[in-house]
Amino acid sequence: MLNLGWVRRCPPPPGTHDAAGRRRDIGTGELIRDIAGSPSAALHRAARWARLGRPLEALALLEAAGRAGPDHPLRLRLYAALQLYRPLLEATGGGVVVPARLRPELGLARLATGDPEGAIPLLEQAIRGRPRWGAWMRAAAALASIAPERAEPALAQCRQGPLVRLVRAHLAERAGEYRRALALLPEAEAGEGRPAEAALLRATALAGLGERDAAERAVAGALAGFALPPFADEPSSRQDGPVVTVVVAAFDAEATIETALRSLQRQSWRSLDIVVVDDASTDRTAAITAALTARDSRIRLLRQPINRGAYAARNRGLAEAVGEYVTTHDADDEAHPLRIERQLAPLLADARLVGTVARWLRREAPNRFRDRQLAPLIRLHVGSLLLRRRFLVGAVGAYDEVRYGADGDLLTRIDAAAGAGGIARLALPLTVSGVRAGSAVHDPLSGYGGRGYSLERQRYHERSVLRCIAQLCGRPLTISHDLPE
Repeated sequence: MLNLGWVRRCPPPPGTHDAAGRRRDIGTGELIRDIAGSPSAALHRAARWARLGRPLEALALLEAAGRAGPDHPLRLRLYAALQLYRPLLEATGGGVVVPARLRPELGLARLATGDPEGAIPLLEQAIRGRPRWGAWMRAAAALASIAPERAEPALAQCRQGPLVRLVRAHLAERAGEYRRALALLPEAEAGEGRPAEAALLRATALAGLGERDAAERAVAGALAGFALPPFADEPSSRQDGPVVTVVVAAFDAEATIETALRSLQRQSWRSLDIVVVDDASTDRTAAITAALTARDSRIRLLRQPINRGAYAARNRGLAEAVGEYVTTHDADDEAHPLRIERQLAPLLADARLVGTVARWLRREAPNRFRDRQLAPLIRLHVGSLLLRRRFLVGAVGAYDEVRYGADGDLLTRIDAAAGAGGIARLALPLTVSGVRAGSAVHDPLSGYGGRGYSLERQRYHERSVLRCIAQLCGRPLTISHDLPE
């Protein structure tokens, strides 16, 4: 048994493996099971971990200790933080008093679980509260996506600060009212606003008006705020060093594969091993790739005999990797020329880090950016994970070979294995993705649809998170779930 005085002072969860992929003698699971022997210490430590941004381990500790019933405020906060929306809705039924700060999450939970009509009044109520980045912004964007005619009156009742102006500008742009959107943006860029977000929205509105040069300047300004040159610029210098394997899974991508690969060839970090896995394409994807391999020895082409999906293709590529570090790149994405360099730098500087993850933009046309839920336009890009290969192999293995959602599952498992501080989350937008009708996100079963949520993806996400929690706590879950026995 661990000394409980030390437990009360102990740092955040250490993870289950070290940066080399070796299992820790006393990792997060062992720590959780020891702390769980003292229920009062368990509740204290879970609250502490929640404040430190480690909700997964905090909930696993509550489960291991049998503490905090289904409607306990801490448990509700953890459900919301982990987007465990079905358990959240089950726990808040029957007249449970919900803390005000969780009301936006209840609206999002209704929407994510297939009840948009039930979500609308909850989202309306939520956005009348104090505007702030985070849950309020997600609620405002969700309401604007599913019921724009209800969003504008609700926003009009808010204090008209930068964030409210930003959402209203997004609504105007979506409605084709480009000049009105531009008129709302100056205040959205001031004070507590998000200047890069506003600049990208400005570019989108200007492109809608046909003002190409002004739109390009707005995009360049947004990137300059991150000390990044435009995507089209050639790197001012190039570097060599440890090899990074970049796996590109491709299926019927003849329209985009050359642009995707050329963006990798132009990287400032030259030491690359680019592995393209053609997933039994029926078009010229393999032929275009083969032509590029003849001119650049860093590119290799592997071919799947049958189509098994992007994650199976990625696993094949990772199995063939030779780099000390590994990452992935989609066949319809464009990488910023500094992407690999900027993501690799923290790993070279800190041996305790196991990986980095950056952000991305979704572009529907030149200088026109779209998010499936209105805003924000700059979002975490889980597909950008750049990892130490030894850690990936030793700690988590590979992608779950499903058809959708395994990027998030891998990040959840890696985050749990690495522990607090193991993954550096960069604010940099280092990838632009095209909005393509044939992509997985537009699939009628597994895609996000017009409302920005997918029931199938939400179910998969919840199973993924609960699987990790069950492994950490080492006992049957009290949370309602559909995990196999």
